[in-house]
Amino acid sequence: MSRFGSHPAGFTLIEILIALAILALVLSSLFSAYSETLATTELVETSKEVDQAARLTLAQMADDLKSLYQQEVKGDPKDSPYRFVGGGKETEGDTLEVMTFASTGHLGFDPTGPSMCINRIAYVLRKAKEGDQYFQLIRRERPFADFEGQGEEREVELADAVEELVVSYGDEGGGSLADAWDSASPEHGGQPPRLVQLRLKVAAGPSQGSRIFTALVASTAR
Repeated sequence: MSRFGSHPAGFTLIEILIALAILALVLSSLFSAYSETLATTELVETSKEVDQAARLTLAQMADDLKSLYQQEVKGDPKDSPYRFVGGGKETEGDTLEVMTFASTGHLGFDPTGPSMCINRIAYVLRKAKEGDQYFQLIRRERPFADFEGQGEEREVELADAVEELVVSYGDEGGGSLADAWDSASPEHGGQPPRLVQLRLKVAAGPSQGSRIFTALVASTAR
């Protein structure tokens, strides 16, 4: 009488294919979830960077405006370096001068220099190249009344992807804000604005639309 040993049955080809298909579905689901998590994390990080850059920009502008420098003007006020001009005028190509004024605010380019020098500050919107959709917000600073005399103008980019910067001006009497200010005009009699409202609109990145940041600054001209 012949005996045949028992052998364990192996996986059939169909079973292996089914197992591989299930594994592929599981891996695909995990990869999809991982990709979505990475995309969400990237959007959050981008949004944080936009928020931080915009807040730092408004903080710098507020610091400059709070440190406005005022001095009695002799002669034609339009020639005075202490003149405050705001109202956005196109200067060259895709460059828009938002406002210029005298201030003791500074970025500290030269830590060895005087801490209370007076600077001629200009805020400018400029496109990096022709056809760009967004502006760069540029801050220009030139010392004109420090211990060493006239200094070199320096500039720094505070923000990019700027869609719009709207600045409004008001006096001590309150009331409605104006979209332009010239301290050399008879209306303002050499006085800078006492209230400045800033509204910065920046692109937040692909699929995130735009973000708007605002600040209201009460200047204390010296």
